[in-house]
Amino acid sequence: MAAPLVAQDTLVAGQPDDRFAAIAQTVPGFAGLYWEGTTLVLMLVDTTQRDAAVAAIAEDMRGRYIRRVLVRKADFDFIQLRRWKLLVPIFADSQITAVDADELRNRVVVSVADSVYLAPTRKRLVALGIPLRALVLEVMRGVCARGGVAAVAVHIRTEDGVPAAAGARVILDGRDTAWSSPVSDAVVIHVGDDYAKRHVTVRIDKPWYHTIVLPDVPVEVDRCGVVATTPVPVQLTLRQDAPAIRSLYVGRRGLFAGGRSNSQLRAVLDAVPGISDSVIWSSSDTTVAVVDARGIMTTRCRKTYREAFMRATLVADTTIRDSLVMGAGPSSPGVAGC
Repeated sequence: MAAPLVAQDTLVAGQPDDRFAAIAQTVPGFAGLYWEGTTLVLMLVDTTQRDAAVAAIAEDMRGRYIRRVLVRKADFDFIQLRRWKLLVPIFADSQITAVDADELRNRVVVSVADSVYLAPTRKRLVALGIPLRALVLEVMRGVCARGGVAAVAVHIRTEDGVPAAAGARVILDGRDTAWSSPVSDAVVIHVGDDYAKRHVTVRIDKPWYHTIVLPDVPVEVDRCGVVATTPVPVQLTLRQDAPAIRSLYVGRRGLFAGGRSNSQLRAVLDAVPGISDSVIWSSSDTTVAVVDARGIMTTRCRKTYREAFMRATLVADTTIRDSLVMGAGPSSPGVAGC
């Protein structure tokens, strides 16, 4: 019998520095989390543990933009998945190329070098006590280490060369990238996991400007994903019927915090020269967060999750306003001054 390349005979649920394993030890049924754009998805075997899970991840999410939090039912918690993952014997003759406790699929994902190894590997793993329905087997001919490279950087400016990314919607292949941070110049976006696609269509919309569609933007990829970021310069042209004040922009995405924290909010005005960009800040629910005249937002300590609108109103014209959603929930014990 071949000697194992990696010793995996322990049933320990995870190493002390494994964040998901640590959360699963305090939140019953926690199975992991992942992102869908700006939506945070919590995987829970017991969906009533939502507030406990939010409290456990509060520090990890501090300062992140979160539009909303969803809970999805999981079949297995992370400790179960990790336990089964550690049972997978990677032998020199097994042709197993990778093993993962996949929180999105809520399964142990085992990759093999060729399709001929799928059936015998599945049989072998079930014999070790891993439930068949907890397994996903797939073919991956080699391991890709690269990741996190942005595909496209859209540099948005006006005809006068003024940065104009704030408030622009960047739509990639018909999918809104949900970009909304009030940055001045570039919107950096990813193409997702479809690495076979070497060209994408980028559309830019902004109030009172002509829509721009770039139908054939090249993306430099190989079998492991994006190789380099493609710069895309865009020049917006004002419509003839554009008003003097075109928009005030705070952000379409929301923020999330667990416990007490401070954040600097920013409002970006798009208007003709000479109009003041001074705003009045307000909160729709001060039990969630308060915001002062400088735009510094302070979240409150809460026992349950709740959302509120942080609103900016233009002093020069109080009918012009924008807001973003702020979500606040319980913090871990002793965290953030709560």
